[in-house]
Amino acid sequence: MKQFFPNTMSSFYWSSTSYAYDTGYAWGVYFTYGYDNYDDKDSSYYVRAVRGGQCRSFDNLVIWPPQQEQTTQYQQPEQTALPPVLSIEKISFSEKVLDALEQAEIEVTLKNIGPGDAHDVQALFSTDTDGIDLPESVRYPVIAAKEGQHTIRVPVKTSMQLPDTRAEITIQIIEPHFKVKIQGKRLVFSTRAFKQPELQLVKFAVTEQTSNNNNQQIDINEIIDVKFVVQNLGKGSASDVNIQIQSPQKGVMLLGLVEGNKLIRKPAHFSHIAPGQYRVITFRYFVNSEFSGNTLDFNIQGAEKYQKFGFKTTKSVAVNTTLKPEGRIQQVAFDDQADQGSVVIEDTPELIADIDQSIPKTRMKNPHAVALIIGNRDYKKTDRVKYAINDALSMKRYLIEVMGYDASQVFLIKKCQ
Repeated sequence: MKQFFPNTMSSFYWSSTSYAYDTGYAWGVYFTYGYDNYDDKDSSYYVRAVRGGQCRSFDNLVIWPPQQEQTTQYQQPEQTALPPVLSIEKISFSEKVLDALEQAEIEVTLKNIGPGDAHDVQALFSTDTDGIDLPESVRYPVIAAKEGQHTIRVPVKTSMQLPDTRAEITIQIIEPHFKVKIQGKRLVFSTRAFKQPELQLVKFAVTEQTSNNNNQQIDINEIIDVKFVVQNLGKGSASDVNIQIQSPQKGVMLLGLVEGNKLIRKPAHFSHIAPGQYRVITFRYFVNSEFSGNTLDFNIQGAEKYQKFGFKTTKSVAVNTTLKPEGRIQQVAFDDQADQGSVVIEDTPELIADIDQSIPKTRMKNPHAVALIIGNRDYKKTDRVKYAINDALSMKRYLIEVMGYDASQVFLIKKCQ
């Protein structure tokens, strides 16, 4: 019987009743053999008195192990999974017109009115417009049942290759566990192609500023002003423009950039030069006695934000020769009419996206496999394949989710020549 009393410390225990008529005797219980014994406590070699008690009389002796606070762990019953019921609550786009080299944001809000939470919901994005870059898919966190909502914000970037067009971004929503798909939405908006600036030095002159002999010529020990005009001859605005000047010759000392009545030792900077606009820049120099050349040489450089549409040029001025300005400011024709087209969100025809919505997800793994997918939309001798890129994206998802390819080893080329 001892196995039924795992907390006992001996095979025999004395009762602790107060009814014993002779304190030298008491009832004893053998746990090992399961019977009781009336014995002399003094002559017993057993180890320890019982901690329990006595109920009513010796004939109803009750012995129990020490009481312990027990915490019962109740296992939650396994609930039957219930499906979500999803809908697109709102789609918004941050720009009315998307310019090249601009970043925008799409917001997609989903609502779940179903009885079950929505897990692993994905928004899939695709576009056939060149110069637009956005994620192929974005995963939602869990969307709670019964009116739960969540909004994702998806960055949209553009490159210099963006054309003037009406662009489309297709949005699909899928939930893999209950095979839920929502009819696709198509986001339609205007884009504006990159209009490049073109900075040019269009006019240049050197004048005497402080001289003992104002003869309209450069002499030794004379302060001169190097003046020139930088004009934007391109179709697009130039931003973050910096103009620098250097003279590599000994004896030609730069005093600084002339700004009002001040000389500042820094390059000329302009935050913005619109198409056709120009800026007049003056740098002041001192020609000292160490100068021994026949011409003054100035290296002039203009740069803008993209470091692509500036200029580098060297201008030379003869010493002891009458100073004459060169060049002229030019007239530039440009179109600054912005396309203020509206943003349209419309349903996608059901047949467009059916091809890629029933892709299951398996546990197959192919970590060493490599795939190259070419989604060519334009061909020389046949009509344009409108949904080629969308189909290529579907094939990429199939290889990753069904065939177990590593996403980093599936390469997609959207334009192949």
